Amino acid sequence: MTLLFPFAGAAALDGLRPALASLVAQHPVIRCWLNATARFKPDSLYLVPRPDDAVRALIASLSAAYPAYPPYAGSFPDVVPHVTVAGQVDPAEMPSLEAAFAAQLPIEVVAGHVSVLVERGAGRWRTRWRLRLGTA
Repeated sequence: MTLLFPFAGAAALDGLRPALASLVAQHPVIRCWLNATARFKPDSLYLVPRPDDAVRALIASLSAAYPAYPPYAGSFPDVVPHVTVAGQVDPAEMPSLEAAFAAQLPIEVVAGHVSVLVERGAGRWRTRWRLRLGTA
């Protein structure tokens, strides 16, 4: 699940790590179920986490701590927690794709950390760090 994008560039991350790790550690392990599919637009499919209150709380904390990096550059007034599984797909293919994912649900999620990713170019990403969530 994307928590905060876009975020600081690779060069700025090292200076942010201590405060970011401390903030993330104040939040509990995320426990939820991916139990439905939904679409943002005709060519984009995502999985819906429920309950999503822990994810929303973490997003809100990150947004408040790093106001220069609003989620999705401030494009959406309400950030919807989600797991994108298909984007820019031919809308005619969506019903079969949606059915294939729906057949695998529900999926239990227990997330004990937050991964901080950096772009390697051409839309490729790598994990820079994994920061532990609290244990509550």
